[in-house]
Amino acid sequence: MGKIVVNGLVEKRAELAGEIKGAEQNLQVMRESLSHLDATIRLLAPEVELSRVSAKRRYRKNSVF
Repeated sequence: MGKIVVNGLVEKRAELAGEIKGAEQNLQVMRESLSHLDATIRLLAPEVELSRVSAKRRYRKNSVF
């Protein structure tokens, strides 16, 4: 029984590590997109202070409500 539990835990760890790797790749893409947006805004409206633009939290709609 111990071996079955350990194998399950190892499998779960591998899945979680894969999800983390995917999230890190997604985060890198989002950071690059943000950098491109910043550069475009600076070109079109150099007076905008990007450091004063606060982040917006994205809310997911709940299917129940």
